[in-house]
Amino acid sequence: MNGYTAYQIYLSLKLHFTSDSYDATKYGFKTSSNESTFTRRKDRFFFERIARKYKEPEVVIEYFTANFLAGVKWIGDMKEENYSNYVKRMESLSYEFENDLRTLYEQCDSFDRICTSPILFDCLLSEEISIETIAIIDILVNNLRRLKKDIRDPLGVYTEQIEKILKYKLLLSRRNMPTKKLVNTVKKVFTK
Repeated sequence: MNGYTAYQIYLSLKLHFTSDSYDATKYGFKTSSNESTFTRRKDRFFFERIARKYKEPEVVIEYFTANFLAGVKWIGDMKEENYSNYVKRMESLSYEFENDLRTLYEQCDSFDRICTSPILFDCLLSEEISIETIAIIDILVNNLRRLKKDIRDPLGVYTEQIEKILKYKLLLSRRNMPTKKLVNTVKKVFTK
């Protein structure tokens, strides 16, 4: 791992989260940038520091993903705290998913209604549930694209969240998700 590789990953994830057509997973976290462009950047030392600290590409991908999810787009503003919070969420993903489902159950006892209404986003914006929960629900039932078409959103708040979650879902689905266990968790919470 070197600074240029970290820069490539950063650019690919930035494009992934900001562009409608670019998929970082499809292109192997590569872009058309070249090393001479990287060496002229004034912020290259940030990338070199990241590459020295996190030697594995997967860890660098998670570091940048955590910061982009936190709304940080410039390398100089990225924080270790965002990454450590992300790692904690990933380590307790099944537990957090179940707790978030219980929170959603308190809002509405119908899983179908939760998947077809803005309840998910209201809970996300009020920080009652995590973005991972909505992404996992979409992995299981593929509801966000339909919801995006059906939802009334004159300010674009829900639409913006849906786009972010759909982009994140592509990255999250690279993990070895225990889909059967997650489906059983949904059944356990919503069939009482």
